[in-house]
Amino acid sequence: MKYRCKNCNKLLAIGTGSLEIKCPRCKSINSFGSLTTQNATEHRIKKDNIRCPVIPNPRP
Repeated sequence: MKYRCKNCNKLLAIGTGSLEIKCPRCKSINSFGSLTTQNATEHRIKKDNIRCPVIPNPRP
């Protein structure tokens, strides 16, 4: 996984895990964690703002 600065988009690290790193370019502190349960496809769909059909829950 590639970790980029959230402020200036500079590539900070490549790897896995949770980390906190200070950007050498803009000096902002970036925290990254692995708490997400989305896969890359789901993330891309939300990023592109593509809406999926909503199926209502049946009522008992």
